[in-house]
Amino acid sequence: MATVEVDGLLNVKDKDGNVNTIYPITKAELVEGLKTMGGASASAAGKAGLVPAPAAGKQTSFLRGDGTWVVPANTTYAAMTGATTSAAGKAGLAPAPAAGAATRYLRSDGTWQVPPDTNTTYSAATTSAAGLMSAADKTKLNGIATGATKTTVDSALSSTSANPVQNKVVKAELDKKLPLAGGTMTGAIAMGSKKITGLATPTATADAATKGYVDTAITPVKNITDQIEFVFGVDSTGPYIKEI
Repeated sequence: MATVEVDGLLNVKDKDGNVNTIYPITKAELVEGLKTMGGASASAAGKAGLVPAPAAGKQTSFLRGDGTWVVPANTTYAAMTGATTSAAGKAGLAPAPAAGAATRYLRSDGTWQVPPDTNTTYSAATTSAAGLMSAADKTKLNGIATGATKTTVDSALSSTSANPVQNKVVKAELDKKLPLAGGTMTGAIAMGSKKITGLATPTATADAATKGYVDTAITPVKNITDQIEFVFGVDSTGPYIKEI
């Protein structure tokens, strides 16, 4: 160990490079500092130390974390394998484009090609063709409230519909009404002093009849009664009717 009179080892310098304090170093400390690094394992960390000397023939090896000199696993990669119509491709390096392929793009089959359609101008979408959204459609879209969903409205009366806008209630009420095509009443009808018009000529005893039909039917009887006078009375033989 160096002293102020004897040359030896030093272990501390000040910032100017001048020794201002000398600390003794023991042999054990010196030996410990000269130990080779301890490699790490799957369950234990390594220890600091000197790099282990590589053996002869290890000039292309690399120091691994376990403290040994080894050649890394294969780091040579082949070009990608392109896909076909029946087989998937394989990962790899992009193949080098040939001269003159500066404006080409790598296709999934592994070759550099010009896209089949260089036209990047698109028309507005229609109901039958894909395309860009038109300004009119965007205006309509902006008019839809946030969170709105499609509402299906029944196009025909149904008693079993499960659509959001159902007409089951409407149908149930309509089923209570008498169709214009006719039907059977289940209760009396109060006409409220209104007329029933357009009746057909009755053919059955229970058919309704118009005033004109009734007037025509009773005219002969009325004509007869207008010409005959009767006397009603009672005598010793009982009630009687006499024509005058």
